[in-house]
Amino acid sequence: MASQASQAIAPGTSKARASSEAICWEIYGGRKRAYVFNPLGKKKAVGRAVGGNVELQVIEAKDDGRGPLRRVKNLAKSYMLPEGWPGSVAKGYAPYMGWRAIQHFFGGAMGVFTTRSLLASLGVGRPGTSAAAINWVLKDGAGRFGKMLFARQGRKLDGELKQYRLAGNVLMEVGAGMELATVWCPQFFLPLACLANLTKQVAAVTASATRAPIYKSLALEYNLGDITAKGESVGNLTDLMGTAVGIYLAKKNPATWVAFAGLSSGFLLASYLEVKSVRLPYLNRARLQIAARTFLESGKVPGVDEANNREKLWPVTPPWVVEKQPIIGATVAEAFENPDDLRRTLKLFEKSKYVTAYCPEKRQPYVLLKEGACQKDLLKGCFHAFLLQHILEERVAALDKERGPVDGIRKWQRERVVHSSETVHQALKDSCHQISSRFSDFREEAVQHGWNMDDAMINAGEARIIPRHGSIWVQSKLAKINEILHQQ
Repeated sequence: MASQASQAIAPGTSKARASSEAICWEIYGGRKRAYVFNPLGKKKAVGRAVGGNVELQVIEAKDDGRGPLRRVKNLAKSYMLPEGWPGSVAKGYAPYMGWRAIQHFFGGAMGVFTTRSLLASLGVGRPGTSAAAINWVLKDGAGRFGKMLFARQGRKLDGELKQYRLAGNVLMEVGAGMELATVWCPQFFLPLACLANLTKQVAAVTASATRAPIYKSLALEYNLGDITAKGESVGNLTDLMGTAVGIYLAKKNPATWVAFAGLSSGFLLASYLEVKSVRLPYLNRARLQIAARTFLESGKVPGVDEANNREKLWPVTPPWVVEKQPIIGATVAEAFENPDDLRRTLKLFEKSKYVTAYCPEKRQPYVLLKEGACQKDLLKGCFHAFLLQHILEERVAALDKERGPVDGIRKWQRERVVHSSETVHQALKDSCHQISSRFSDFREEAVQHGWNMDDAMINAGEARIIPRHGSIWVQSKLAKINEILHQQ
């Protein structure tokens, strides 16, 4: 913005302030980039402008040794290896998964021949004709491809376990509906069957990935294996009973879509109640929001049962809802548009492994993570964001009490005053003074109410703020800007 550019190099501004500089560095998607202050703005752009502010620009470090081959390698790792590999897994992981991969390779090849033989025995195609078998294998292959793509979401399954499990059950019914549709559209059998199988296989991955943590939460006497075996036994028995009922109903020849609607409704209702009954004793984002906001408002942390009951299982926030969850692991570009706001916020969090920020226009809190941040830092950073929101809400309430309640446009104007850049920064400073004692009290109270504070599962984005990086490419860009500034 032109007005901001003129303010940045206004008379009386120091030379250091007017010089172009790298404010901070970030690594995202395996690539390093610098956020720089550029007083010249559009006159001599050195990178992409952040938001609408041309003074804050981001430059990709092209000399960091990460070419296209490295990016492809990083992408493959995100699909094939657990997050944090190799430090996040035991040493036996690599040989186990290597031999398992070879086993699946031979199994996949053999599946083509077994499928062809089964279809031939049923009279589908002549013996020796592989077209039908190949179509069937392609359908199964689409499902496996979907499972592989969804594997990248594996870390999120740990944190939002109940939400993903319910979403997976909904996907299962969507896939079943597409399978039924093949009767009315036989000419589209292969694409419909492929899409249906892909959807159901993603749902199956979700179910299998979330089943073990749920069983683990139910085991009290190191009997996880026994609970898993008995759970599968109950599932298989009731599945057989459902199959028998399905055969009986099919003989009555009801309308297919009527039967599907009734059975799907029962399946989805049972799925919701199944997930609702789960009691997880660790904090994820949804349960942390419930626990933190309740503590900040009343001084008490809700118990495990209460927070699990209040947890939203379909976490879609309507656009008209002002209160928003913090975006965790956000990029600098998402959280900041002003170089001055970025500088002074980073200064407040020099000794922390996280940075809490707030966008007044969007009413959106952010938690930026520094390199080396652990789950404890994520937990504290999220609590800090809720504390900041709480302070801002208290100031709006104080204005209402002082000047009387208002509605409509006047209330919006009052909130704009509280959410101005300077007021938000002051609230952020106040929250920094309070965070140590408030978080310590929160943690102690949570442990007393049965929460396992050492096993928090907070999903975060992959962006990390890193120490200053001596990129020759970036330094040369900044040098050109400073040369022009000195000539002026």
